[in-house]
Amino acid sequence: MGRFAAESSIAEASLRKPVERYFRQLQEILAGALREAQAGGELAKRLDASELALMLITVVQGGFAVSRVYRDRNAINRATETAKSLLKSLARR
Repeated sequence: MGRFAAESSIAEASLRKPVERYFRQLQEILAGALREAQAGGELAKRLDASELALMLITVVQGGFAVSRVYRDRNAINRATETAKSLLKSLARR
């Protein structure tokens, strides 16, 4: 979906709306999981779950783009592992 979002045709509402809906739903699902982690004491409650979800989506989508540009399949893995480490470091702080 991220690759499609980068196309110039995405400016047209009929094409953009379904992609936007996908990303907003994904953000809601991730935010729900992060809120569960907060409720379980695995993640600091002071953090905004919705904004963290947006950050994670951005890391993954940006990781795909950077992997293509760098021609390095592991760039996405390194980016997501770093994001995971960052989340772990924020646990219960």
